[in-house]
Formats: sequence, C-alpha cells, structure tokens
Amino acid sequence: MESKQKSRKVKNLVAIIISVSLLPLGEDAHFVAAEEQTVGVADGVGRWAKHGIDSGDYARQLMKNSATAVHNIKELEGSSVVDPKRILHEAFSNTTGLQGASTACIVCHNDGVLLAANVGDSGFMVFRDRKLFLQIANSAAPLQLSLPLGEPHNL
Repeated sequence: MESKQKSRKVKNLVAIIISVSLLPLGEDAHFVAAEEQTVGVADGVGRWAKHGIDSGDYARQLMKNSATAVHNIKELEGSSVVDPKRILHEAFSNTTGLQGASTACIVCHNDGVLLAANVGDSGFMVFRDRKLFLQIANSAAPLQLSLPLGEPHNL
C-alpha cells in the first residue's frame, strides 16, 4: 500500500539558530532563553587588557544577569512580552563590582515582532529564504571606539 505524504509550507516561521563553541570565548559571552525566544551577545572591550583587566568577566556577568532578567520578568511579573531594552537596563544595573566594559546586543521575538537593544558596535542580521533581509549595526562609530556599557570616559 502506497502512503501519501502531505507537505505544507510554513509561513512566517521564526527560528533562532545559535552556534555554540566549546573553545574559550575570550572576551565574548552569550545567553539563550529559548522559551522566551530571546538571545543576547556581549563582546568585552579588549583595550582593558593593557590595564590587566579581563573584560570577558564583565561580558559574562552582563549576559548572566540578562538571562536572569528575562526569566524574572516572565515568571515573577507574568509578562508575556520581553523588552530587550529593559532586560539590558536591569542586567547593567546588576553588573557591579567588576572592572571592564562590554558591547551588547539582545534580540527578542514577541508574537511576530522582533525587538532589539544594541549598545556599542554590536549588531545582528535577519535572513529570510537564505537572503539577508535586515542588518542592524552601529556603523556611526569606528570599531572599538564607541562607548560600551561599564566604560569610564577616561580610559
């Protein structure tokens, strides 16, 4: 007996694809909150190294605090909408006691709407049908010259 298979094209499918490396990430850090459809990436500012400070510690704590903020907003407040600007603000406010600085990008998918918070020279791209659909980047400042989170003005 021959079985018939039905194929159906899915429209407006949103997928967040993350590549995770087990190699040391240097000054980079990230988090994925799959259930909340939220991702964040931070890039510690390398020029702190000349002062003996690993900005990777700052970036990792910032992303850990971002992930905590995502879960707290959803679970403690019962909110179904994730606001990346609020997440980044709360994460930055809770990243204390560390020297260093980091750029950051947090992207959330909320019911068909993509929201993002982008600080420093970070950015992201959206692809549709394997083609670049949208690219967001801070091109106003040269690489490593924009003022990231946690950075004093006199460094």
